[in-house]
Amino acid sequence: MSSAMTTRLLVASPLATVVSGHLEQLLAPAVVVTASTPVEIRAALHTRLRFDAILTDLVSHDRSWAPLFDGLDVLSAVRERDRGTPLVYALHDTRGEDEYVAELAARDEVAALVLKSQPLADIARVLGEAAAGRTTALPRRSGESLYEYFSSGQRGATAGRLAGAIAAGRASDTASLAAAASVSLSTAEKVVGYLRPLIVSRGEHDDDLRLTSASVHRWCGVHAGYLTSWCRRHGHTDVLARR
Repeated sequence: MSSAMTTRLLVASPLATVVSGHLEQLLAPAVVVTASTPVEIRAALHTRLRFDAILTDLVSHDRSWAPLFDGLDVLSAVRERDRGTPLVYALHDTRGEDEYVAELAARDEVAALVLKSQPLADIARVLGEAAAGRTTALPRRSGESLYEYFSSGQRGATAGRLAGAIAAGRASDTASLAAAASVSLSTAEKVVGYLRPLIVSRGEHDDDLRLTSASVHRWCGVHAGYLTSWCRRHGHTDVLARR
């Protein structure tokens, strides 16, 4: 830790001010900086203060975050400035967070996960360990994650673009999908082929039913939050924006 063992902590969350005082006491001596909005978070990360650890939400439904910002955007902002600052993520522990956790595990860039339902004393202990350089292995899902599939070369990236355009509500047929994802009509017609291996391998379609374009659109709706997040953070924002 820095400054004679004083823990310097950034709490990046819409509820940052609610927990900051308690964490400051539990981690004493500590300096706790709060940032509740994306603008405040980026501003905090560009000050001269160097943080020993960062606590942030993985997913928040607060209007200042959703649907254009999440905990993985915090990770991107942190890594732009300093690849060494450990992050601890607070989870609701719902299925909607699974793909975000899977990306974090695949990237090996996070110190630990905590549950928002945990006592603050337990969360403070984890933060103290992270600040001291101790990390906890993240759970890895069985089977391929969306992040891994979309990161597997050009075909994977194209699959991600197609899925993201559908998830963003910009495609209802082949022509509109081709326009939204900036691909040829031939490529848009093969959307089932691009996504079938992923959907089938994950067991997310009934084996007794034919996998159709309608099935793919339904699947993209189920995973819409993560799909749009992935596109936003991996250089494919164009598939999300209406021209």
